[in-house]
Amino acid sequence: MAHYAFPAVLVAVDLALVGAHLLSLTLLGSPPHIANLDVEDSVPTWWASMQLLCAGVTIGLVALRGIARGRRPVALMLLAAGLVMMSADEVISVHERLGRLSDAVFGDRAGTAFHLTGLWFVVIGLPALAAIAATMVGCWRSLKSVPGTLVRLIWGFAILFLGAIGVEGLTNLLVDEAGYDVPRFMILVAFEEGFELLGGSLLAWAGVLFLHQHPETRPAFDALAAQGRAG
Repeated sequence: MAHYAFPAVLVAVDLALVGAHLLSLTLLGSPPHIANLDVEDSVPTWWASMQLLCAGVTIGLVALRGIARGRRPVALMLLAAGLVMMSADEVISVHERLGRLSDAVFGDRAGTAFHLTGLWFVVIGLPALAAIAATMVGCWRSLKSVPGTLVRLIWGFAILFLGAIGVEGLTNLLVDEAGYDVPRFMILVAFEEGFELLGGSLLAWAGVLFLHQHPETRPAFDALAAQGRAG
């Protein structure tokens, strides 16, 4: 039962952040910067970054334990590194900067089907999703050491990219070029970022359980628990 308390808290925070965005939109006409899901230096951005960092660090610790025992969990390390990079991107928005660079390659987005987002979610998002899928295939033997980890990771990434690629792409069709900060756009942002937050919560949960229950690391937690009971 305790295993479900952690994700319940994560999801409760996700819903609270989305609710604050929508409530302030309703009452104030526009969310304040601190609660705005669509800006970098806000509480929701910090929370999203911490979720992915938690997933990356916990999976990375299992990989490091394997290295200490003479193994070479390369794919597991790549998965952990990818999650840490995604965490950093939440704060510094590298994908958006690369998206603006793609405009220079593919042309001005104004007047196109991707007038709001440009093509970043195609030229960056889809390759990133493919790379993550390939990495997970490479480390499935390690992941299956803790039943349920692979399923949680798949669902986490699927929901996260549903928001990052699916809803963001759909926004181009539902909001015109002058649509930033209008209610319809900000509501779509709530769906987009809400899916990303929920996906991040599943990834963080998967990472924590993976660290706690993996055969390489569980003995350390059992020893700490025994020491606590003895004390």
